Amino acid sequence: MPSFSDNIIPVDSNYRQSLLKRDWHCESSRRSSTDAPVPSYDQVYVGQRPFEGAMAQPILVSDLRQLHLRNAQLYMGGVWNWVSWNPAGPKSLQMWDLYFYKAFETSALR
Repeated sequence: MPSFSDNIIPVDSNYRQSLLKRDWHCESSRRSSTDAPVPSYDQVYVGQRPFEGAMAQPILVSDLRQLHLRNAQLYMGGVWNWVSWNPAGPKSLQMWDLYFYKAFETSALR
C-alpha cells in the first residue's frame, strides 16, 4: 500500500473529501404485490410477508506513525448484515480483511 500522500488524487481534493463523508450501506425491502401476507409460520419465501434487510461495510485504514511505526498502515474491513426473516440470511457481523503493511527501509538493506 502506498503512503496516504502518494496518490494521483490530492488528499485535500473535493473528491477524496466526499468519499470520507459517505455512509456506505445498503437497505432493501420486499413484499409480494399479488398475494396477501401469510402468517409467519407459513412463510416460505422472501416477500411473502413484509421483509427488510440492511448491510453496511465499515473499512478502517490507519497510518501507524502515532505508534512510532514509519511507513506502516493497518487496514481492516468487515460487513454487518441484518434481515427481518432469519431463513433469508443470518444476522451477522464479520471481519473480511485484516492487513498490516510495512514498507521496506532501503537504508537497512545496504
